[in-house]
Amino acid sequence: TCSPAPASVGGPAAMALTQLPVEIINTAEPTQVDGRQRWSWQVAVQTGEAAQLFSKVLLHLHPTFSPNVHDLGSPQAGGEYKSKIFCGWGTFPVVVEFVLGENCASPGKSVKAEHQLKFAAEPARTRSEIPVPLIPSPEASAPAAASTLPQGEPPASQTA
Repeated sequence: TCSPAPASVGGPAAMALTQLPVEIINTAEPTQVDGRQRWSWQVAVQTGEAAQLFSKVLLHLHPTFSPNVHDLGSPQAGGEYKSKIFCGWGTFPVVVEFVLGENCASPGKSVKAEHQLKFAAEPARTRSEIPVPLIPSPEASAPAAASTLPQGEPPASQTA
């Protein structure tokens, strides 16, 4: 988790810890590779307006993948990050690492969320709330946590 801001930036009293909702989704479809049943799959991370708070978002895969850490690049419209399409035969937990940017009290620090891959016709979804320490200021306004996901969604860290 993040540590308080240095005194020169505002110190612990100026830090506001905000729980930001994120959603990790994977889609998958069966495919054949060299006559064997495999799955092609992709991970999307929805951060909404909170995307402006991250300097980068990384996807950590099973250690058997080489490389097993992928930078998801810049967010698309609406604050959505997408991985490339991967191919494999088994499911495993993936970790999404959010590297905090300059609007946070601890730039460069990371916050992580986990998602269990599922290979099915319907997308697999994990909703989490990640703790992000913000520095309140007129220039850096934080998005409202509740505004990034639809109303009535399940609370933090539930998998659908």
